[in-house]
Amino acid sequence: MIQPQFSPFFDSFDLVNLPNWTACVKTTVGGQVTTPFTLHASPPNVALSAATADQIRGCSRMKYGRPRTDAEKAIKQSLSGQVEDSTACGQRVGFIVVLTSVGPNKINVIKVVREITGLGLREAKDVVDSVPRPIKEGASQDEADAIREKLIDAGATVDVR
Repeated sequence: MIQPQFSPFFDSFDLVNLPNWTACVKTTVGGQVTTPFTLHASPPNVALSAATADQIRGCSRMKYGRPRTDAEKAIKQSLSGQVEDSTACGQRVGFIVVLTSVGPNKINVIKVVREITGLGLREAKDVVDSVPRPIKEGASQDEADAIREKLIDAGATVDVR
């Protein structure tokens, strides 16, 4: 059943007798179907030493950790809708502008998405057709607000996270 998709590069014997952690893949790049190829994945490393696990935990705590009381306070404020400032949740590195709905002026929204992202007409239309979808990630607050205003002016509904 799947063999015709991979023919003439792989026959049914090849597909049935793949070794562990190996797959036959056929994908598209730029809208063009590639020739099938084999993909060799690494097996999961289930035997982590205690030292390695401690190093991973330590790095994670250094990057993402904060006092439990601060996290609980931020969660309570977020749930009550009373977030006072961005420092309550830690320093914001960037904002994500999410297009949540297009509204009646789809063409104007496509134009604004093209302007913001630099995408071509087809790609911008695909973005607009697949809402909700992030338009810009890692934007500063001023940039996120400007993008939000442009999209609202075009008739779209936008969420900044």
